[in-house]
Order: sequence, then C-alpha cells, then structure tokens
Amino acid sequence: MSNQVSVIVPVYNAEQYIERCLDSIFRQTFQDLEIIATNDGSTDKSFEILREHSDSITILSQTNRGASSARNLGIREAAGKYIAFIDADDCWHPAKLQIQVRLMEENPQLLACYTGKTRELDLLALEINPDAPLKFSTKSLSDVFRSPYLGTSSFMIKRSVIDYLGGFDEALKTAEDIDLYLKVASQGAIAEIDQPLVFKARIDDSLGGQLSSYRDNLYVVDRFLSGSDSRNELQASAKVVKAKIYYDWAKDLAWHGHTAECILRSAQHLGYSRKVKDLLSIGKFVGKSLLEKKT
Repeated sequence: MSNQVSVIVPVYNAEQYIERCLDSIFRQTFQDLEIIATNDGSTDKSFEILREHSDSITILSQTNRGASSARNLGIREAAGKYIAFIDADDCWHPAKLQIQVRLMEENPQLLACYTGKTRELDLLALEINPDAPLKFSTKSLSDVFRSPYLGTSSFMIKRSVIDYLGGFDEALKTAEDIDLYLKVASQGAIAEIDQPLVFKARIDDSLGGQLSSYRDNLYVVDRFLSGSDSRNELQASAKVVKAKIYYDWAKDLAWHGHTAECILRSAQHLGYSRKVKDLLSIGKFVGKSLLEKKT
C-alpha cells in the first residue's frame, strides 16, 4: 500500500544537522509517510548517520551532483500522493505534515502548498492544534512571481504535478526551487498556510546563502518571462522583482565586504528602482562592513 506522503531529504555533508532533521520527521503527528534520504556524495559522516536509521528510512546514494539531482532521484523512488521536501539543515514542527495534508485534501484544486518559516528553534515546542480552522491564502502566478521565496523545506506538491513538470532543473546550481515554484504557479493554484511550521537554520554555506544564487535568480526570472504565456501580464512586475534581486545582492555583497561589486549591483538596482531609501540602506551595510574590517 502506498504512503500518502513521500518526504525527500537531500543530504550533503550535513553531519551536524541531519539527526535533528530526521527527528523532526519522525515526530510528525501525521504518520502515513515514507522518508527518502539521498546522500549526495557526502564526505563527512552523514551517510553513517543515515545508516543508523535504515530501518525507518530509504537511503539512496549518488556521486555529488547537487540538490536538484538528489531531490529528483528521491522523487523517482517515491510512492506518495504528495511530495514534501526538507533540507538536511532544517526541521519541522510536529504538526506540519498533518496540516498540509488536510489542506490539500479539503481543497483538491490546489496543486501545492507551503507554510511560514522561522529562525527560532523554540517553534518546535509550540503547541499547535492541527484540527483548528485553517488559515491560508491562495497565490496566483502573479503573486508567486513577485515573491517566489516559498521555501523548499515548507513545500508540498501533488506527485502528479511534479511528474508532469519534470522535477527540478538539474542545470541550475541555485534558484532551482524558484524555477519550480513559477512552473507550478503557471499551472494552477498554490496556497500559503499562515503559520511558521519550518525552522530554517542560519548556514552561511547553504545553497540559499551563496552569492551566486542572485545571478541564477535573474536567469530564472528572464527565462520564465521569455517562455510564459503570461509574460505581458507579468512584465509590469518584472522591474520590481529585478530591483529586489539587485537590492538583496548589493546588501549581501556589502555584508561580506565586497564593496566594489556592491557598488556595481547598486547601480544595476537603480536601473529598476529609484528609491533613495534602498541606496541609503545599502550604504549602511557598506559602512558597517568597512568599520568591522578596521576593527
């Protein structure tokens, strides 16, 4: 008998976090699930830790090909009606899957759903009634295009939909999640559950923290616009979307002390937005970075 939910966990050098991640899945109040962990060529003790749980999870292994490939391998092996993803350095509130499955079952028109996220680990101890009235909002393609940072570890999708779309784009090192969200939203409705049910770790070397992700974000946005039937409708939002990418990129560069490139990205930001407050904000980050270098 197939499980209702297949949980896909890509694992690469996550020995410090994978135990906590798995524990948060084991503690789910919804138990009609299978857990598939893909060891993506880890060189630390991640694989050994996974093997300690081999009676409870399915372990797949491959040479290091990146998170997209690892997730796609898991999807191919999955048997669930719904696919849920979690990164190895994140963890879930115990009621997360139960709430999402309930939402999807009660609203069959939805293709996918996602939840709120938090940096506060105390979330996991918060009492939540999974049978309480659901608070959610439906997101259109335009909504997702303007704010595509849904969060892979919060995302649940119908298996039939991700099969139709072909999974994650393995050519993308980062922003592969944004690429998928846009493709899903172009096919139908996605819902946001108004509760923070995912703890996101602050990991400098995680995929979302890489400076290269901004370049991939821009590529994904441009590619989607060029191929979308809704490109005329979305074009009005494209300037706002690109302005935010360049703004966040410039701030991140300033924070990491890359002042020259920060100035370049700030100038590119000006090509899409003339908000003085944005430049002042970037300037504060540059000043703080230079000050920290001196001390």
